[in-house]
Amino acid sequence: KDAMIPTARFLDKNNLHFDGAIEEAVNARSFITSIAPNMLCNFTIINGKFALRAAVPIDESGEWNIVAPIAGMFTESNIVEDSFELSYLTFEERQPMRVELTYRRGAVNQMPEQRTVLMAYKYQPNGTDLMPPDVPIERFDVSKYVTRRGHAGTIARYLLSIRRHVDHTIKFATDPDEMRGIQPGDYIKVASSMNPYFPRAFGVVQSDGKIQSAYDIKDGDYK
Repeated sequence: KDAMIPTARFLDKNNLHFDGAIEEAVNARSFITSIAPNMLCNFTIINGKFALRAAVPIDESGEWNIVAPIAGMFTESNIVEDSFELSYLTFEERQPMRVELTYRRGAVNQMPEQRTVLMAYKYQPNGTDLMPPDVPIERFDVSKYVTRRGHAGTIARYLLSIRRHVDHTIKFATDPDEMRGIQPGDYIKVASSMNPYFPRAFGVVQSDGKIQSAYDIKDGDYK
């Protein structure tokens, strides 16, 4: 209950509401898991109970928080030896995209109609080069329960942000005592001596000498 209160305030303040009908019996866990990301939330289980927590940093009042509160710090001193795993997403999962999102719009005494919103980054990650016009479009349909253009736009921006900024996952084991006070959905910080490559500057040299990469790589020397 305590974890749900800030989330409820966040959803209400940002007008992120489920406006649809559940027509038949569904598995609650699977249903909430599939819907939660489109409400900018994560489905979690805390002390054996289902809960929803905002997928972005917020404070107790439900307002956006620019700085994520860190609930725990993990280094080589409290990570079990040889348990740390770092996995990068595939090239396809990191490829830039444009998001086309379909939502439902209705008016009094009128049949509802489907509308779409198309969003994309204007610039590449370097902040200066324009995004190529041939960036592929990925389509998402939330018309069963999203009826506001603002809600649809928020989802689209969230999906674009994930695609641009999330490029790897980590997994490790630690002592149970180190997890005191940390709940599912909390933010943690991990400092490792591992020196990973930077996937945004990673590419594959093809037989014709061209480099296949998620983003344009300018001429120059790279190490």
